[in-house]
Amino acid sequence: MDDIQRFLRNPPRFMRNNHVRYCGVNPEGAGGTHKFVLLRIGASHARRRRVLFGMDLDKTDAGEFQIRIATNGNYPYGAELLGTFDAVWSGYAPRAAVRCALVGWGADIMLTPELTGCTVVCAPQPNGGAYFSHYNLRYLHDDRTLMARDAIHQAAIDYPGSEHGVLPKEAYEARRKWRGSRARATVIGWRQGGAWTFWTQYVEEHDGKFHIRDVQQLRPGARYG
Repeated sequence: MDDIQRFLRNPPRFMRNNHVRYCGVNPEGAGGTHKFVLLRIGASHARRRRVLFGMDLDKTDAGEFQIRIATNGNYPYGAELLGTFDAVWSGYAPRAAVRCALVGWGADIMLTPELTGCTVVCAPQPNGGAYFSHYNLRYLHDDRTLMARDAIHQAAIDYPGSEHGVLPKEAYEARRKWRGSRARATVIGWRQGGAWTFWTQYVEEHDGKFHIRDVQQLRPGARYG
């Protein structure tokens, strides 16, 4: 089985051993199905989490992969094109909240831009579908993205009476180990057994390397990742 098949068959398992992020041009709209490519980056700078005798270690054996829209052929130098696949695009707009509806058929993968300060919200539905929101909402007085309390409040307004999970920026910033590093997160929707699930890869960028800190499911009812 090659890497693209491993990724599509079980994204969370793949992300535990490989750094994956969306790069490049965003597709237009929200909720549409598009064709994407999976690229293996030639010189990996990723490390995965390893636990030995109760201690958290970083091991330099993680693969490094990028996902890009297939219509954009501007790939990084040395990248290897592994193949194409269909996925739903969540949508994104600066200084806005974008919501998409995911149905219970069609593409089994949902993609959204890499998180570096945004919040995402998921709300699986009993019929196998789901709603997903990407918040790039900002304060008027200083242009920062919303803090957890305000993002959670906004999600309660957008999803009244609905069980939903919220992943604010504090959830991935809390996994940083080094001062001055940058917290990132990749969120991927995966439809399995007829229902949508959502998975977060927590990453810390430090000294030119990407350290995979954890991979966790974002579940309905979660308010802090």
